[in-house]
Amino acid sequence: RMVTMLNKAKIVRVVRNPYQHGRMPFVRVVNKLNPGEFWGSGEVEQLEGLQDLLNAIWNQRVDNVRLKMNPPILIDQSALSDLRELTWGPGATISLATQDRALNEVIDALDLGDVTQSAYREAEEVMSIIEKVSAVSGYATGTDAESLNDTATGVAIIAEQGNTRFSFKVKVAELTGYQEMFRQFGSLLQQFTPEDFVMRIIGTDGAVTFKQVEPAALYGAFDYQVEAQSSTQTET
Repeated sequence: RMVTMLNKAKIVRVVRNPYQHGRMPFVRVVNKLNPGEFWGSGEVEQLEGLQDLLNAIWNQRVDNVRLKMNPPILIDQSALSDLRELTWGPGATISLATQDRALNEVIDALDLGDVTQSAYREAEEVMSIIEKVSAVSGYATGTDAESLNDTATGVAIIAEQGNTRFSFKVKVAELTGYQEMFRQFGSLLQQFTPEDFVMRIIGTDGAVTFKQVEPAALYGAFDYQVEAQSSTQTET
């Protein structure tokens, strides 16, 4: 039966399930199973913290470059003839009364130093960790990966291991959702197939034919085998 509730407190409808398969009319495809949880964990969830860290490092690096290119000014206000002249920009002029003092003793730019190289190394380290967690390296996306082995054998091993992990994830998706989805789809075909239903049939030699199928021809039990796998680039 199908039961509809409001606010988990009041039952507003109780009807028979309109579907012959008698199941919930939806399926879930789980990326990573968690005991006692319905949804499990997805790819983005396990990378969220690392992505936030990488964004913070990049933002700080950009702020450092902006401050370096446009540094603050140190100035002795007593040397200013008019505070309104204290402007900063192309072609700006500032009238100063140095009183026999060196100019850099009255006004100077604050030296913030160069952008630290550690910021670049830290970002590269975070990206390396992201590759290890997700198993998506530059080789998997069709680009170079300087942080990994660049020999032909090393590239082949890394790509193959990545495909092995992808195959495992797709297999989990197959067992948690794809098979159930096709079972329900097959049951819906049996229940709602019209009289003038035309099916495409592929023969053993690959020839394609179209045949009108009566609803009675789809009755009975069917087994579904889902060929969900990740294509490997190399063979050991």
